[in-house]
Amino acid sequence: MTDTRSYLQGIVRTLAVAACVTACTTDDATDYCKNHYVFHAEHLADVGTLALEMHEDGHINSSLQLPRSALAGMADASVGLAPESVFRVSTASQCEHQRVSETISNSGFAATFASDCGADNDLGQIDVLLFEALPALDEMLVDIKTPVTAKRFAISRQCANPIFRIERGTVNDG
Repeated sequence: MTDTRSYLQGIVRTLAVAACVTACTTDDATDYCKNHYVFHAEHLADVGTLALEMHEDGHINSSLQLPRSALAGMADASVGLAPESVFRVSTASQCEHQRVSETISNSGFAATFASDCGADNDLGQIDVLLFEALPALDEMLVDIKTPVTAKRFAISRQCANPIFRIERGTVNDG
């Protein structure tokens, strides 16, 4: 009788723990924005990348890579994106931007830009504007480096906020 009772208590305890784990989990594995790391690897070929490296002297080096799918409906000659249509930096005084290079290939579009915002120009928020210029682009991976910090995140048309957890094992630090 004691063995049966211990056995039943073990089953009840196991069921209670399983119920708590299920009920206490707030993540919905199908929530695209909250659990993007689950879906991200599936569509990497269609994700654009923008890397911005900011220097203490006010210079910003940036590179852009767009998949061919993001250019849908555009003639190759019309791709030539001006830096002002790629990103905007909020500063006290205006930055000077120039396109350094661009390449169009079967895999997509690549460009580099150089910006001079001045050494005494406080850099504020950076807005990525590519969704306005490229209706077929759904997601961008953004990599920002400054002299004091670095951030890597994704932005998607489907999500209201940047996505900081884009790979398994990373923590949302946004």
